[in-house]
Amino acid sequence: MNNPDIRLLVALILGLCVPGAASAGPAGDVNAALQRGDYAAAAPMLHELSQQGMPEAQHNLARLYREGRGVPQDYEAAVDWYGRAAAQGFVLSQATLGFMYFYGDGVRRDYGEAARWYTSAAGNGDVPAQVNLGWMYATGNGVPQDHAAAAKWYRSAADQGNAVAQTNLANLLATGTGVGKNLAEAAALYRLAAEQGSAGAQRMLGNFHATGQAVTQDHAEAAKWYARAAQQGDAEAENNLGVLYLNGDGVPEDRLEAHKWFNLAAAQGHETAMKNRDLAAGSMTPAEIAEAQRRAREWHSREASNAATD
Repeated sequence: MNNPDIRLLVALILGLCVPGAASAGPAGDVNAALQRGDYAAAAPMLHELSQQGMPEAQHNLARLYREGRGVPQDYEAAVDWYGRAAAQGFVLSQATLGFMYFYGDGVRRDYGEAARWYTSAAGNGDVPAQVNLGWMYATGNGVPQDHAAAAKWYRSAADQGNAVAQTNLANLLATGTGVGKNLAEAAALYRLAAEQGSAGAQRMLGNFHATGQAVTQDHAEAAKWYARAAQQGDAEAENNLGVLYLNGDGVPEDRLEAHKWFNLAAAQGHETAMKNRDLAAGSMTPAEIAEAQRRAREWHSREASNAATD
């Protein structure tokens, strides 16, 4: 079984939060300034509220220092204010500190500090932190490698519908790594993640249907999921879809389509696809090979154009 790589979900906080629920007074004034994008006006008000110990204000002030909005960029000040909010249990600040230390974003990269803050945020229910902490335990970055702990945090995030966690937990269940092997649960999780668009889960669900593991063997269903993953550029899925076309399993036998998908996977360095492409070419005419190559170029150009407009 070819499992997708365990992926890290970036815990980047995308928006400024509104300090407090007040619609009038200092908090209301800050809210109005943030909403209109007047960060220079918001900064001194946030500083005053932060000095009073309001964690939402401390988090927002840290964000302004981190990005240089309304104040000179100052990562040391950002970490200080994030830390004050995090110490009060403010989850967004805990998760942001985990992100900054993991990636070395304005601070020296420190996986141990990243794990410490991700643990706090994950324990407080932050889903991206749970996924990232699971990844750290699975890979042994910043913490001792512990697949059982990885499974625990993946499950916490998977239960909240996170597709990355669902895929990564399914990987562990499919191989019995850190948890009891459970192909039926793995298949169910792959399906949940696949329906959310996870290419790795789509490919693995295709594998399950192609081989009949924990699901009814159904090459047409396998082709459907391989095609969805292949549309996202998953090289293994492209190769597997090519095999189905070459053999006529679940799709009409079509050497040109097989060659196209092998070629697309081979272009990403997939060695088995390179061999399969050459195998398919051995029974094709030069004109057929040229047409298959044209289809591959056309598909690649179309997808590149779509990506540019997204």
